[in-house]
Amino acid sequence: MAGREHHHVWRMLRRGFGEKRGKDHHVWVYRKGVKPSQKGTGNFGVDRHFYGPEGSETDRRITEFENSVQSDIQDARKMDAGAELDAAFVAPLIAHLEVRSNFLRSELSNMTERMLVALDEHFSSTTKVQAMIKDYLRNNPKKVDAFFAKNFVPVDQRDDALVLIDAYVDNLPPNTASDLFDGKIAEIFKMAQLVPEGIKETHNKAILAIEPNSPRIKALEELSYTVYRPHCGQLVLPDTCCAFIGPKNAAPFSQPKDDIQTVIIPISAEVEIFGQKGTQRPMELKTVNRLLAGCAYDAFIAKSDDPKLASLAGRIGKYAKLMSDNEVRELFSFERMFSD
Repeated sequence: MAGREHHHVWRMLRRGFGEKRGKDHHVWVYRKGVKPSQKGTGNFGVDRHFYGPEGSETDRRITEFENSVQSDIQDARKMDAGAELDAAFVAPLIAHLEVRSNFLRSELSNMTERMLVALDEHFSSTTKVQAMIKDYLRNNPKKVDAFFAKNFVPVDQRDDALVLIDAYVDNLPPNTASDLFDGKIAEIFKMAQLVPEGIKETHNKAILAIEPNSPRIKALEELSYTVYRPHCGQLVLPDTCCAFIGPKNAAPFSQPKDDIQTVIIPISAEVEIFGQKGTQRPMELKTVNRLLAGCAYDAFIAKSDDPKLASLAGRIGKYAKLMSDNEVRELFSFERMFSD
């Protein structure tokens, strides 16, 4: 989510999903495992020190950008369904929303913890180390053969050598895992203590790197953008603001490895920006909201208390991961650790 209240785009988006009462707009907040609750937009999604001190370079750059796109967002809200939008306006807007998200910073910290858990899973016992080594030897015969060649093991003796290695692995001492990996894991744990502040600095640098010619914006400019209006019902706004959809995945953040076909950016309860590659059939509102709810990190908001939307709260966090648990585990597989 955005930082201080003077950051206009996030405040404007929230207001598009609320009802005006006095000086504030009120929205319904949906979270997993709790009943929806109504809050003023000034009390939801505001972190007053998210980017650092007020007036910092990151803070100034974001404020300038958000001031520049407010009128374009207001204009888009008034357009008819199917109206085309200029990619030169939409692509930078998406880039700012996805990179600025609190999800991104929190998930980077969370991923560090998940990596430590995966490390412990892999190297917690000699039995697990033995199984991984054997799997590697069995699944990589060419690499094993290259290793023998490099160490001048004659071709006619390599089968015997492999049997000896297998027997050696079967008889590793009980303390092998701790001897090999405890020191390395301790180092990683020590480094992990330094992660949060480093992530904040890296995140701010990523925001400053959003320029008209940046690869992220260039990739987003390849999509065509139109206005989408549901025939009935209301759109939700995830705290991550965006949903990126590929052939096999959905996510609140686009990565080069993803083949993004569709992007959804809700700008009010009645209007979303719909980006696509090629020609896609418009999605039903039910599908759109399911994807948006799954791309929420902690919560999504809506204009009213709706049982249909409450049933979607269980989907929060479903797609809000930079890496799946399997991908994190694979980082520490012998395949990856011993690959070229």
